[in-house]
Amino acid sequence: MEKFIQAVKVALEPKGKTSIGVVSKITGDTCTVVRDGLPELLDVRLNAVSGNFKNTFIVFPKIGSEVLVLEVENAPAETSIVKWTEVDSVQIKIEQFELDADNSGIKLSNQGENFKSVYNDMIDEVNKILVIQGNTINVGAMNSIRSRFNKIFK
Repeated sequence: MEKFIQAVKVALEPKGKTSIGVVSKITGDTCTVVRDGLPELLDVRLNAVSGNFKNTFIVFPKIGSEVLVLEVENAPAETSIVKWTEVDSVQIKIEQFELDADNSGIKLSNQGENFKSVYNDMIDEVNKILVIQGNTINVGAMNSIRSRFNKIFK
């Protein structure tokens, strides 16, 4: 009978308390959320599960944006953002592939190569072409740049 009562209590416990607030500060992979008439929430996770993972997708909400916060496993000190009104940046990491996007642009890299530097190297090589004198493109350099692009793109 005791097990039955315990099971009923667990079933009746409220699941996943939520609250809405405004992001006031971001530090690493956590933030501070200010709520109307309620205590400030510190160290709110940007991802539900915290840890040092090789493969991640993190959305950084904009400071001042409203967010929906959820308690993790009914522990008031453990909270995570589950929805946001505005995004400041997005970061995706899958093994060696990385994509960072914000209002200043996109950073894309894979296997130690950065898209911007590979692109700039290619342009530098193309700029060396002198058609008037009959010079041609440096085929070896262009093929090397192609290999670098192939590390970044599927």
